[in-house]
Amino acid sequence: MSTRRSFAALRFGLLSGVVTAGAASFAGAQGARWVNRYVGDPLPRYRHGLVFDAARGECVLFSGAPSPTRDTWVWDGVAWERRFPSATPSPQTGYAFAYDSLRQVAVLYGREEFGSQDPQTFEWDGANWHNRTTAHLPSNRDRSAMAFDAARGVTVLFGGHFFFAPFADTWVWNGTSWTERTPLTTTPEARSLHGMAFDAARSRVVMFGGFGTSSLLGDTWEWDGSDWTQRTPVTSPPARELHALAYDSARQRVVLYGGYEPGSGALGDTWEWDGTNWIQRFPVHSPPTLFDYALAYDSARARTVLVGGTSGAAVLTGTWEWDGNDWQKRKTGPPARQRHALAFDPVRERTVMFGGFHDPAFLDDTWEWDGVEWNEPVPSIPAPAPGDKHRLYAGRPEARIETALAFDARRKRIVMFGGQGSRSQSLDDTWEWDGEVWAERLTLQRPSARHGHAAAYDERRGRLVLFGGRENLFRPSLADTWEWDGRVWEQRFPATVPPSREDHTMVWDSARERVLLYAGQVCPPFDECSPRGDTWEWDGNDWTRAATGGPAARAYHGLAFDRNRARAFLFGGLGFAGALADEWEWNGEDWLPRSIPGSPGRQGHAIAYDARTGRVVLFGGANIESKIFADTWEYIVPCDAIAPGHPGGGLAISCASEPRIGSSLCVAFDNPAGTGVHTLFVAARPCLSSPVVLTGSAWCATGLGHLRPELTLHGSSLPALYCDNLPPDPALIGHTFCLQGAARESSACWRLTDALSVTLQP
Repeated sequence: MSTRRSFAALRFGLLSGVVTAGAASFAGAQGARWVNRYVGDPLPRYRHGLVFDAARGECVLFSGAPSPTRDTWVWDGVAWERRFPSATPSPQTGYAFAYDSLRQVAVLYGREEFGSQDPQTFEWDGANWHNRTTAHLPSNRDRSAMAFDAARGVTVLFGGHFFFAPFADTWVWNGTSWTERTPLTTTPEARSLHGMAFDAARSRVVMFGGFGTSSLLGDTWEWDGSDWTQRTPVTSPPARELHALAYDSARQRVVLYGGYEPGSGALGDTWEWDGTNWIQRFPVHSPPTLFDYALAYDSARARTVLVGGTSGAAVLTGTWEWDGNDWQKRKTGPPARQRHALAFDPVRERTVMFGGFHDPAFLDDTWEWDGVEWNEPVPSIPAPAPGDKHRLYAGRPEARIETALAFDARRKRIVMFGGQGSRSQSLDDTWEWDGEVWAERLTLQRPSARHGHAAAYDERRGRLVLFGGRENLFRPSLADTWEWDGRVWEQRFPATVPPSREDHTMVWDSARERVLLYAGQVCPPFDECSPRGDTWEWDGNDWTRAATGGPAARAYHGLAFDRNRARAFLFGGLGFAGALADEWEWNGEDWLPRSIPGSPGRQGHAIAYDARTGRVVLFGGANIESKIFADTWEYIVPCDAIAPGHPGGGLAISCASEPRIGSSLCVAFDNPAGTGVHTLFVAARPCLSSPVVLTGSAWCATGLGHLRPELTLHGSSLPALYCDNLPPDPALIGHTFCLQGAARESSACWRLTDALSVTLQP
């Protein structure tokens, strides 16, 4: 039998009836799981190489400047993924790169520009790099250009320079050896910093521009396997250097973008060579003016892909694609990093990230996650405010790691303090981000310069609370407590103080109105650090040791407070044995272990709770092999039995299906000793953090009520199964409500279920 009932008392309809049926099982820990949402861009770079691996349908990127690294990335047209081969070339900035479509390998030739090592030849087979260096090869040089001649099955190299003395030689690589070729009649002027691509329709290698023996070049040449021929088109791009060429096989055009012209700087024009003439294109959208970028044609998707480069003033990240009519910037996300900071802005409904580190760069970028994609806002420079002496009118904070971010709910902005700068110096600056402007707040009294500290915003008292950190290698870890009220910093001197530490975490526990501090490590001067595993709470007056057991000791972990379930969520970190992949939750009394499939084990990451979606957001970090990531994960808990119905536990209650908007949801519970009569209480809000104690003969045992019912449903069946459809309203995503059932036993008393927290999913 079933009973229907209106849910007008709720802000939305959830369960509009009761039906009797057998309960289905909902696998896993009530559906809790990690979901990989996004992979970001490679680290900003220039002087790198890019080719399209046609056999595997992906672009391959390697190395680059400003500080040479040896990372390998692939782009499949949707996302970047870093590869971690067992062998790799030395860091390169002056090399040439081409794809051998017959042997299905990417060929690299060169060395680190201004380096001392001999040139190398390596090949990438989609999984690993292989050293193919032979005794006879082109001489030491930098900034040459290469293209694979598919008609003759060889990779062609021309020019380059050695300490700015250019070459005019032609070499070919057949997969086994390098051979210098002597053109039949004509050799182009010596050059470097030029571009080359193979025109498959005309079986010619096309070369344009570069810097010659004494001047910038704007000439066009073609190699037919035997000789070089200079072409004299009616129109031609202005002379330039530090550009790249790629062949669009679908449209049979060689594509050129930007480059550098002394006196004019970075260029931003788009040109195409049709075999007879250069044609300038005027797209609606274009990349920034760029040089020293990388270019490759993706034949699987018929797009010319451009990555990175520099404007001269800044090294740029970003992936652009040319479809023959317009340029489109592909939104991917932040570059890989570790030891950065995240905080959720509930007013603008964005998770904000700043800084971090990816060897060899300290980062100073600001990113925001809206639940779907990352966007990099361009901070504006604030106009001076009359009488405001606190602000320093800069565009953005300097690059840093191990800083602290927290959202000031009273003043509606993100606050950041300190960190370690790119010169390994500790910082003592206070910054605020309102979504458009980074503004520095200048105060006479403030915490000492430090990094590795933690901060959380006390919403009850309207104060940002900061604890610990480290000033420098000469000093031990700190144990001081500071508060920021939006105007001044004040040091607090509580009667009880946690032991000194750094690289710990702090969050505001809104259910219990306490700042929660967990773990970290203590570091003596010039000595090895030891991780801690203790839990502390700050009530605005004093610190209290909150627990003696729980997770293993660690530092560089993530901690976020889930307001919907009134739990602090702990993930990962660096322990005695390396990077950790465990999940724990703090309910105000105890740490409870969670075992979640697919955990992205790591340390040096950052997490924040997104109150709009009801999910914990994780970005980046490093794993046990010190691989640094650019991925975005979300920790999702659709249904969770979070509190007992009676001391020691009540009846089990669970979702028989996941609560997705626009789909059916069933909630089930059973009592083998029951009569089949049961009730479901519903509240359109999170479960109470402090239960109501229920006593009397009506209850089979002392009961614990975890909600103030807004709706009560009655039914009779074994087991109890309450089902109905969820409204298809996107505004409901992330909304959490509380359910608790009761079953009548043969003795006429009622036995309660545990409390079930349900968060609506997209």
